[in-house]
Amino acid sequence: MNSKLAKLDMLDDLCSRMASIESHFNIVKTEIKDIRYDLKQQSERITNGEYHYNIVESRVCGIEAGNEKLQNENFELKENLLKMQTHSMKYNLIFSGIKESNERQNEKVEDTIKEFISNELKIDSEAIPFQNVHRQEQRGVGKPRNIIAKLVKYSDHKMKRSAAYENLKNKKRGGGFSTIPR
Repeated sequence: MNSKLAKLDMLDDLCSRMASIESHFNIVKTEIKDIRYDLKQQSERITNGEYHYNIVESRVCGIEAGNEKLQNENFELKENLLKMQTHSMKYNLIFSGIKESNERQNEKVEDTIKEFISNELKIDSEAIPFQNVHRQEQRGVGKPRNIIAKLVKYSDHKMKRSAAYENLKNKKRGGGFSTIPR
């Protein structure tokens, strides 16, 4: 009988072990189910993130293309502005080193420049019409302000430039040069 009781005890022990294994198996099964759920959630987040990344990437590409287009337009506008400035300033001559009259307010700049052209450049200043003549703002202490003279004809511009070079190259005061935009 002892052997039968021992076998029954052994069976009880096996049943208890099986119940314990079954309990652990159910816990593992639940954990695997939770892991699968978490994995599915992470997969959905990654897919959603990729979708948003693609949207952002396409927007960035569009912005970069727009920026490049704007840079090209800006460059073209600067080139056109430079051409227009060059054309507008083509008739201008700047005269430097011509002393200002003591009465700056009442100075007749056109008369001053005509006198300079007659005396220093040896050109009949009355034969050359000006569209506009004015002095620039002060550029340094003790230095006379430059005079900008806009000529009506470009041929007068060339003539004055060459006369300025010939007649003023050895003198220390006064000079005439073209204006070129930067």
